[in-house]
Amino acid sequence: MQAPAPAPGPQPVNPSDSVKPQANNAGRMGLQLSTILSGIALVLAIVAIVVAFAIPGPTGASGSSQPAVVIASSSDVEGLDNFLTLDSCASWAGANVSITVPAAGTIVVQAEVTMAIFHTSGTIDGGELFVDNSTASYGCSGGAWGTNWFYDANQSNQEFSPTLSVESVFHVTGAGTYSYDVYAYFGGGSSDDFYSTAMIATYSP
Repeated sequence: MQAPAPAPGPQPVNPSDSVKPQANNAGRMGLQLSTILSGIALVLAIVAIVVAFAIPGPTGASGSSQPAVVIASSSDVEGLDNFLTLDSCASWAGANVSITVPAAGTIVVQAEVTMAIFHTSGTIDGGELFVDNSTASYGCSGGAWGTNWFYDANQSNQEFSPTLSVESVFHVTGAGTYSYDVYAYFGGGSSDDFYSTAMIATYSP
């Protein structure tokens, strides 16, 4: 009787038969997953862009537009023979500024005036400058802001040429053109005169 044949031992494993195909399968699965994720990311990016353009973002509170500041100036006026009358209020023809404004607001009018004071010893020279509306019945009102000039009687005979600044504020109730003059109240002396003036008007809403 023949002895039984020995059982076959374990056979050597060829790496190319098992390990390599598993590695290839894992690689294909990873590549497919990466492709899917990239596609999802692309879709989300497109959706975000569409939403950004379709839905407007928040806007700030819209304030009402305000009229701009307006500035107007007069041309310089010079010349003598504009002598003032004692104890009276007078405006100087040509010493005027007009300004056109778009709405209600505040107008500040400033004037720089050079006087010619022909002073006589023994006589007091004095008066006050004002700026007021061109239509004012009495432009030397006590309610306006005034600037004084004064020369004492004991000063010798001589001519003075003081440059005085005067300013007034006016509140206007609506759009329109407004005009302002320089006025002077001559309270004492014999020969006081306007010599030159320049004016500027500034509007703010």
